[in-house]
Amino acid sequence: MRFLQDSVYGMRRRVDGKQITIPLDPQPTDVVCVHTLYTKLARDSTYRQRITYVDGIAMYVAEYLGKFHANVETHGNATKSSSEYMCTRPETADAIVQEVSAHNNRPTSRRVYQLLHLVSDGDGPRNVKQVRNI
Repeated sequence: MRFLQDSVYGMRRRVDGKQITIPLDPQPTDVVCVHTLYTKLARDSTYRQRITYVDGIAMYVAEYLGKFHANVETHGNATKSSSEYMCTRPETADAIVQEVSAHNNRPTSRRVYQLLHLVSDGDGPRNVKQVRNI
């Protein structure tokens, strides 16, 4: 069912080889809109995620289809690291910059890492090198 521009509901049908939307007759009075979102994992297209939610309800159903492969390929020119590449979250980078600029004398990278790692719940910097680079 689709909501048309005329404030009416319609159904998609194939007519003469084309998909068109035909208005429903009679128009429904109580409509529940259910949405489904699909995503695939970039490194393995057989592992998919399906999110289903209903308009006006704050909960959703998350389904994971397929088998998650834990083996990770290295990123770019990485030859020594076997860990997965992850971008630094903008909030983490902002927190590092704020922590460094908050002090008159520049704190060491290790000290900034320790401060942010203690107050964050998993969203802090990954290591001291990340702090040093920023």
